[in-house]
Amino acid sequence: MRTPTPARPVCFRIPFWAALALAVALLALALAMQPAAASPADEGERLVEENCVDCHAVSEETYSGPLPTVYEIAGKSRYWTPTRFEAWLSSAHGPMPKFGLTSQDIYNLMQYLERLRSESTLQPAF
Repeated sequence: MRTPTPARPVCFRIPFWAALALAVALLALALAMQPAAASPADEGERLVEENCVDCHAVSEETYSGPLPTVYEIAGKSRYWTPTRFEAWLSSAHGPMPKFGLTSQDIYNLMQYLERLRSESTLQPAF
């Protein structure tokens, strides 16, 4: 008596080009679902929110307190070079703490201040 041979599994043979097209489509979908990288100005805004807002108001209204608002600082941003800005932020002056900012952080802050300056009608107050 003969033993029956097991049934062969059904294999789907997909043409190479179809498999490649499917792989590309899946990769495109995965990349589209990735969050967009933040712009330097957006990163600068995040740094301001983390480090500056306790002392510098983030308001376009004129502030009469002892410290300038972020908008007032932005009004003067065209006068800052990255080197001057980095020197200012890393030197001790008044109650402002020293921040451990990288050159990229300084660039991001300057981009944020430039964005505020270009959107604002305020003139520098200092």
